[in-house]
Amino acid sequence: MRYHDWPERLFDTISAAKRTKFGWGEHDCAIFVFDCVEAMTGVDHMKELKGKYSCRRSCDEAFERINKTKTLLEFADKRLKRVDLARAQRGDVVLLVINSIEAFGIVVGRHAAFLELRKGIQLVPVKECS
Repeated sequence: MRYHDWPERLFDTISAAKRTKFGWGEHDCAIFVFDCVEAMTGVDHMKELKGKYSCRRSCDEAFERINKTKTLLEFADKRLKRVDLARAQRGDVVLLVINSIEAFGIVVGRHAAFLELRKGIQLVPVKECS
């Protein structure tokens, strides 16, 4: 269940993320998106993982060790209700796969916001996500 003022909370969380440097286990794509989810719902799905990894490899290992998931999609499926991409709306979580690397994003309209390692928040058309 989302808070009544979730749109403002989502906006504030994304705005704050724009000013925060990428850091594995502290401020990466999964933590960014699930911070958005927490802002909208009050549920912190990443609390067991925050600060438990420091690079891509240790991220994958932490997800598997702590959550018994091998992919970000499995992690999301265990925690969130899946929505058909054609029906995705603002605040929904989406996944983008580039060169076999998964990244979480949050829908902000016709685009989804992703936290990229070197470029910060990037917008990608929702239709390019899964």
